[in-house]
Amino acid sequence: MLRQIKSFEQKQYDIYVNERLVNQTKPITDPIKRNNLPLFSRLPVREKTRAYIQLSSLNNDCSLLSRLYIASQIRRDDLDQFFQHENQAYPPAFTSQLQYVKRLDVVWDEYIADSLKAETRTGKGIRRRVEPSNAIPGNWQEFLRINDNKTELFSFLATIAATIATDKQVIGICHTGVLCTQSRDVSGVAPYTHEEADARILLHLEDALKHGYNKISI
Repeated sequence: MLRQIKSFEQKQYDIYVNERLVNQTKPITDPIKRNNLPLFSRLPVREKTRAYIQLSSLNNDCSLLSRLYIASQIRRDDLDQFFQHENQAYPPAFTSQLQYVKRLDVVWDEYIADSLKAETRTGKGIRRRVEPSNAIPGNWQEFLRINDNKTELFSFLATIAATIATDKQVIGICHTGVLCTQSRDVSGVAPYTHEEADARILLHLEDALKHGYNKISI
């Protein structure tokens, strides 16, 4: 940049003279844009790759786990109990929850076509088919702006949840119905007429109480 800066500024000067004085295509009062040249004080910003972000996340998890492990040794805590807890805000899979419960309900929204919610939640995004062989979307915000993407994703997750090899009861919403790992009466929750997951959760809560569950976590 330092080698080319003289010719670069000369070119800008010639453009300024031609536009404002010779051809008069722009008024002389038009502001001149400031040059943000990549000099020593402002290094070019490199975009972080997905692999770099994943590696940073793993390093942070390892660092956190190490500090917690050392702290538990100093306090002489039970290590078996220590490793039963997740060390991140969003566990990588909900199947780990099946170790502590007898029933697991997976509930999400379903925006009905031509409804007010469906119209207000749409936006610009990319339509992508949800298939087991397809790559995970790089931009979840754009992916979730398309209702068809969410519909296919939720149906796919419900189908996978219903095929988990477990003796526990897993219930997943699929459109206005449900899919279960074990056959059961689902008339207490389906078919759904509510769009929001908040309302659907209450139906599942009532159904669980009717089936004898007295300790429920939402």
